[in-house]
Amino acid sequence: MKIVYVDEKPGDSSDSLLMLLSLCGHDVTLVTDYKDAMPLIIMNQPDVILTRIYTATRSLPFDLMGQLKTDYSFDLVRVAILNTTLGTNREMALAAGFDRVLTVPVAPEELFEAIV
Repeated sequence: MKIVYVDEKPGDSSDSLLMLLSLCGHDVTLVTDYKDAMPLIIMNQPDVILTRIYTATRSLPFDLMGQLKTDYSFDLVRVAILNTTLGTNREMALAAGFDRVLTVPVAPEELFEAIV
């Protein structure tokens, strides 16, 4: 499965996620800037987009999903990974076009269930 993982602040947690997905046989590409995400998504045509959202006050992840929802013509699973689902974060993510919303820490089985 081809996966694009968008994370503006990569570190230990993103490294662990990338390693886990790669060890399970997935082809994973990390994108660290939202402005680079759309061209890479169009070029790679992934099956899944994982997007790490640190704060709901940033519009870029939601704008990216809105653009994908209208402009991306093939099947794609869109998964948001949030710090918290308190307040309107979950609703904002779903309204923006994410199919599933996970919160950190993400258990491996929860992640695999979300991307299938």
